[in-house]
Amino acid sequence: MAPSVIQIFAHGVQGGITTINIHKDATIKELFTQLSKKNGIPVDQQRAIFAGKELQCDKRLSDYGFAARLYHLHSTSTPWWINPPEKELDDAVELSDDPDMITWDDDPENKRAKMPCGHAITPESLTIYCRSILDAGRSRFLCPYISEDQPRVYCGKEWEYIDVRRLAVLTDDEIAEFEKKISKNYLIKAMGIQECPKCNSMVERSNKKHVRVACPLCSKGKEKPTNSAGIVCMSGLAQLSVGTMIAPVKTDV
Repeated sequence: MAPSVIQIFAHGVQGGITTINIHKDATIKELFTQLSKKNGIPVDQQRAIFAGKELQCDKRLSDYGFAARLYHLHSTSTPWWINPPEKELDDAVELSDDPDMITWDDDPENKRAKMPCGHAITPESLTIYCRSILDAGRSRFLCPYISEDQPRVYCGKEWEYIDVRRLAVLTDDEIAEFEKKISKNYLIKAMGIQECPKCNSMVERSNKKHVRVACPLCSKGKEKPTNSAGIVCMSGLAQLSVGTMIAPVKTDV
């Protein structure tokens, strides 16, 4: 695969994964066009989420920080760390002498990054804290710092995922885990998108007031049964647009 081409794995349609090879500077509309050729869903009915942000057709993949990466699991190596390796911040990261905002560790040997809000944290603490946010079903990373002075002041400044990825020194496995969880949590909580219980596609109601609805994928090419009032009524969630989560996955070699 050429250096300028990236491989994207799209989750969310009928419970499967769609693989797309595309130029790193391609537009989002070009991405949707390729997805449409594979999943049969019209371009104007598709939506995609990457790292908690909805991709806009007038933007390019590079605008969202897409990187060329593909994860391999080698049979000769241990896929999971029993004791994770020590994380090392790159030389360009601004360090802080303040204690870790989570553990209050002030050991000068343990390097602490200065977050965009100015508060200090080690890569390990940042990883653990942000994972707890994702496991709780949320998709936004807010600084948890609370001052020791009275009255106590809560920071609450939002951190961008790109900053978290860098300052937490996320491994390839952690990047894959975080990006998939961020996208899924955002789809469900922030956008009200749900999973069709029949085909496992991520779908959204075209009109929030509609109660009886039909999944556009499950009902494709089928006669839609109606109730006595003539209202379309099929099992599952219905929507005219289908949501897609875009995230890297691991592949065996």
